[in-house]
Amino acid sequence: DPLEKHSMRNSTTKALLIHTAIDMEDSEEAHFACNPDITAAHNNGKCYFTPYGKGPDFATGWGYVDGKRALDLISDYDTTTREFPRFKEIEIGNGFEKRWSINVDSTRSHLRTTLVWDDAPGKESEVTSIVKFKESKLANDLDMYLVSPSGKYHYPWRLDPLPTDFLDSSQSGLENILISNISNAYNNCTSSIVLDSVCFDHLNNVEVVDIEAPEPGEWQVIVYGRSVTEFNNTANNAQIATLVSDDTLNFNHGCRVSNIYAPQTDYSCIYDLGNDIVYYVTFHDSTNVGAGDDITIRDAYGNILGTYVGNQLAGKTIKIKSKKMQVVLHSDNDNSQGWGFAISKIRTIPTAILKMPFEAIKKKRRNP
Repeated sequence: DPLEKHSMRNSTTKALLIHTAIDMEDSEEAHFACNPDITAAHNNGKCYFTPYGKGPDFATGWGYVDGKRALDLISDYDTTTREFPRFKEIEIGNGFEKRWSINVDSTRSHLRTTLVWDDAPGKESEVTSIVKFKESKLANDLDMYLVSPSGKYHYPWRLDPLPTDFLDSSQSGLENILISNISNAYNNCTSSIVLDSVCFDHLNNVEVVDIEAPEPGEWQVIVYGRSVTEFNNTANNAQIATLVSDDTLNFNHGCRVSNIYAPQTDYSCIYDLGNDIVYYVTFHDSTNVGAGDDITIRDAYGNILGTYVGNQLAGKTIKIKSKKMQVVLHSDNDNSQGWGFAISKIRTIPTAILKMPFEAIKKKRRNP
């Protein structure tokens, strides 16, 4: 609803400001004063600034606020759908995911998505413990990643915490941090083909994915509830979060069913694939169902594309020609429940590429 009727959540305000912030990489505006911790640690009479680079850092955070860009995300409210097309307040349950698609044209040079949630309070004993200083303090851990039209994964920024090995216990308020102890943020990972949990940020309640020169076509934005134990939604079963994108977020209705599903239950997930002709849908490596249970895949017209038992779908890629795909997990009434199912990626072959061989044949016939 319009903001004059319902206020934005804290996570939404924060997400909008972070999403539109301007990175202060190589900006002198960030170097306005010496860093007392680093200067004291070196103790050579020189002034040391907090180093910073591309992405988040300890000197400038996510950059400086651009109020106009933030307001632009609010000003395009759709009175017909009663939604803000480029940001959503969403609910994510433990072990479940939600998907959106965004269409990226060939003129775009940069693509950003941002996820923020108001996490539940942590435990004071863990916050003040030097032993557990580097461990995650998140009550709820959400993951966000993007999948390109060709099926490559893109992960959020990560920033390693500062060292705690040489904390000054004399109550001086200074920490012995050397320039060499501070590293730049990074968002690369070992593989863009296999989804890996170590590629996500498990320390913060903000995740940002930045992509330079994004591949044109339909991208998938996925938010997954890796560990949600404290709830703040009305139904008391999920974490509310805010998702922001540079482009319109089209809800995909996709989902995953995992973490030991309930017996004697049918789970149905519908994936809105889009308008391309051929899709290659790859299931998560952990996909499996218990004895007597099965997974059925149907197209948009209700045609059964296959029924699978056990771990037959684990890591399997299904070729489908349909705008939608329905995945139904049927569980019988015994005590044998598997992990469930999840979609790892959806790849497309655009219509233009499929037409090329036919066009080439026509051209050859015209020019013998």
